[in-house]
Amino acid sequence: MPFSDFTNPYKNLADVPLNASEPDGIKTELTPLSRDKFREVLGDIRFGCHSILRDNEGLQPHEAVDAIVKFLFAKWYDEQATIDFVKQTGESQAYVFSVSNETDPEHLLVQVRDTFEKAKQWERNTLAKKFGDDLGVRLVFNEADVLQFKPHTTMEIVKRLQPWSLRKSSADVKGGVFEDFLSKTFRDDLGQYFTPTPVVNLMVGILQPTVNDYIGDPACGSARMLTHILDYVRKQEYQKAIENNGGSAEGINPEEPTEEFIKFRDNHLFGAEYSRNMMHVARVNTLMNGAEYVDLKVMDSLERLSSITGGITEGLPKRPGFYPEGLTMILTNPPFGSKVTNENILKDFAERDGVTKKNGKVVRSIPQEVAFINRCLEFLAPNGKLAIVLPDGVLANNTMQDVRDWILRWARLKAVVSLPQETFRPYGAAVKTSVVLLEKRDIALTAESQLELDQDYKIYMARIDDIGYDASGRISVSENEVNEPQEVRKAITDLAGLLGR
Repeated sequence: MPFSDFTNPYKNLADVPLNASEPDGIKTELTPLSRDKFREVLGDIRFGCHSILRDNEGLQPHEAVDAIVKFLFAKWYDEQATIDFVKQTGESQAYVFSVSNETDPEHLLVQVRDTFEKAKQWERNTLAKKFGDDLGVRLVFNEADVLQFKPHTTMEIVKRLQPWSLRKSSADVKGGVFEDFLSKTFRDDLGQYFTPTPVVNLMVGILQPTVNDYIGDPACGSARMLTHILDYVRKQEYQKAIENNGGSAEGINPEEPTEEFIKFRDNHLFGAEYSRNMMHVARVNTLMNGAEYVDLKVMDSLERLSSITGGITEGLPKRPGFYPEGLTMILTNPPFGSKVTNENILKDFAERDGVTKKNGKVVRSIPQEVAFINRCLEFLAPNGKLAIVLPDGVLANNTMQDVRDWILRWARLKAVVSLPQETFRPYGAAVKTSVVLLEKRDIALTAESQLELDQDYKIYMARIDDIGYDASGRISVSENEVNEPQEVRKAITDLAGLLGR
């Protein structure tokens, strides 16, 4: 039978036994999640958390997603806080996310609500240690965010989450299933734009990041780009650690394989997103991937540059992140289809020889995706790499020639990988797109010197015909290839050879 039959055998950390194989050396009796079980807990059509919230509370799909994200945030904190209490006092403490036959639903509701409030305070305290008290745009959950539903709903959600450990489950399982759940929900229920996993893997694969890179996404959404980067670097460092250990994995933690990786995870990743509700998802997604210190900001990345940076005009090495020349890599799938018409923003770009300046005058509007190219190149350090999804009109339309000329003054075009028409059709977007790889120049060319320099360098061009699914979203490749189809893998391998990596 489903979750309604669950009782709680794990009410507290009785006897607090030490166990070196457990996180923090403490045996919790909670079970790591498998992919199938986590998928069932989150999204089972009859018994999953998503269905419970929609049926019991009458929530719209996006509201149910936001509620699940808050429950997961509180559950993750409940585990961590309980472990911390045991370590500090040596005494057992009951989990909040625990239900028995004697549990009072009203009392449980209060406990869960208060745990979420404590989790929000934890976020504030954690960020304050790293960034100071002026958290501003970095605080993802604010006072308006609450976790309070009907007592019965709360009890049913807790029943589904209580036996499982979010801490002990691998980042690969948690992050992968969480993203699968979000992807399906966004596509089937919300009809919203979402970057398919094969496209994310293509972008990460052609960038090939290392622990030395500072990487950002100025339109990060649920932070999928950043978590895939994190997973890629984690696996590279794990293999490096094994090689340095004589080929043996003994004694190496695959979640934190090297000190260099830990430093990268905690200090080298940056995300910005305009929607606070979407940033809720991003925060929990990064937590699911073991990255609680990713620098996330709720902000409009196309605002005037000084309002984003606080007037700071320099980035690396002292100021990594969303500052001028503050990142070595950017990967992003910006929103497109709209125009930027704000006169102040257009003038701001033009003041720095931006794409909004044409024939000595400021244009009245530019496509949103073009503004993101401009902003990304401002954030990149010299020789930094940008992997970006663009509609093909930017690459081919006659009316965009001045934009292409401007881009080539500021960057070298390294690669264009054409994506099939159906890539974003399951999400309601029929526009034809490509992944474009740019490398920022040391110094931008002038319009005159552009005709004389850099006419002879290699550009990788490829066309992917099978992204792994058809226009309706049905899988068209084997299960082993669903996240990285053969044509995607070939493009990654070929481009790595071209770039000499």
